[in-house]
Amino acid sequence: DTFIQVFPEIAPAAIRAGQQARSLVPTFSPNKRPAALEQIRTTAAQSSILGEFEPAVNHTSSLTEAMEVTAQYVGMLTPATVCALFALDLETNTLRCVRSSGDENGILPGLTIPHGERTTGWAAAHETIMANSPATLDLEERAARFNPSLQSALVAPLLRDGKTIGALSVYSTSQNPFNDDHQYAIRS
Repeated sequence: DTFIQVFPEIAPAAIRAGQQARSLVPTFSPNKRPAALEQIRTTAAQSSILGEFEPAVNHTSSLTEAMEVTAQYVGMLTPATVCALFALDLETNTLRCVRSSGDENGILPGLTIPHGERTTGWAAAHETIMANSPATLDLEERAARFNPSLQSALVAPLLRDGKTIGALSVYSTSQNPFNDDHQYAIRS
């Protein structure tokens, strides 16, 4: 009842506000969203998914289960189809794949990469993210054993107390699919 009573007083102001808002925002085309609005939407969705990830992985009871949860969230945040967890072995100075997901044939577990070499080893040694590196640089002939073959890698070093303990490597069947949003998601 109150709204109906005050509507004639607020309607002109509401109409003016709506017109001003439309003049500030570019019109939407059915095929393309404005970049700034697309970025806000992407960031909000990413933040929501990342907020769910930590509690989900903390409630797992094994490394295998944690890797499956990680792969599910990586799949929501990136175009990756395969995830591999590499652990740094200080005695041999290598990174060894201890778990993988999206790898039904078990191609990656046991794979060792020298620390500082290939994509995963370089990213771990330099504590930096590598994106859109050819998967063959990291996996050599193993990349072609996937169907379809793996084309690109996104690798993030794993740090504990400021020291590298391994790397999370994710792979896509597309060439150069990883953008800044995907790098941010993997870094987080």
